[in-house]
Formats: sequence, structure tokens, C-alpha cells
Amino acid sequence: YIWTQKNYSYFIDIAIDNMIIKQVHYIIEFTSEKIFPKPNESKDNILQNQQKYIKDYIRKNADDLKKLKVIFYIIAYRFDDLKDKFLMELLAYNDNIEVFKKIPLEKSSYSWSGSLLPIIEQRIKSLENIKSNLNGSKYIEHRNYLDSLINKKREEKRQQRIREYLENIYN
Repeated sequence: YIWTQKNYSYFIDIAIDNMIIKQVHYIIEFTSEKIFPKPNESKDNILQNQQKYIKDYIRKNADDLKKLKVIFYIIAYRFDDLKDKFLMELLAYNDNIEVFKKIPLEKSSYSWSGSLLPIIEQRIKSLENIKSNLNGSKYIEHRNYLDSLINKKREEKRQQRIREYLENIYN
């Protein structure tokens, strides 16, 4: 209901300040579901309002690392498919590499059944997509940082492949 009101951003600011910023990060996933519910198909304006709110929030808080971390955790859990777009929005206002390094680029927890390899592969692909959007000399450090994350994920994938192979042999 709040997302359909003209002054939705006022109420969402209050909700974020009281329900998320003052909480521990591991509960962001659950709290953000209450503030940013997935609208049903007939409520396109709600999704548009949520995306507009996030863009405005990033712009207004581009220099506040604590708030940026919170909104990017929310993005990771609720709007992962739009993460690249929101990262580019942030970089338009603040391209500081140190801030970029501290922004959560993925969820802090996952659940799965079976092999972990598809999740790791998806995380690698996501980082590669982010990197592909960072063009120009302005983002050399950002791309190098992403390369280091991608290499860590590839090593994690290699180690996981070995673990799963050994588990299959001994089980």
C-alpha cells in the first residue's frame, strides 16, 4: 500500500532507518522483504516506484558508506537482476575505488541443494557482467579489483569441484 502513495519515499526512509540500518546485516534479507515486497504482475507502478526510490537513495547517499552498504544488500537480495544498473548509478555519483570495494556485490548467504558449483559459476558470471560495464580508464582500478574477485571465485570453484569429486568417490 505504501508504494502506491505519492509520499512513499518518506515512509520507506523511516522504515529503512528503523528496520534495517539499526539491525544486523544478516537479517537484511528478511527485513527487506517487508519493505520491498515483490509486486504481483498487476502492480508495475510499485516496481517502478521501488526502482526509482533505490536510484534516488543511491544519489542522496553516495557518500555515506553505511547507507550504501545497506541499499546494496537490499539490491542483492531483492533486485539482483538490476544490480549492474544500480552499481552504474552509484559510480555516476561516487567512483571512489575504496567505496566500490566495500559495496556488497552479492548476497551474504545462499541456500542450495546438490552441487554448489552452479552458484559459484553464477557469481563469477555476475562479477564478469559488472566488469564488462566498466569501460574507460576511469575504472581501471575497479576492473582490477573485479579481476581479483573473479580469480578468487574461480579458485573457490576449483576447490569445490575437488571436494565434490572426493565426496562422490567416498559416498
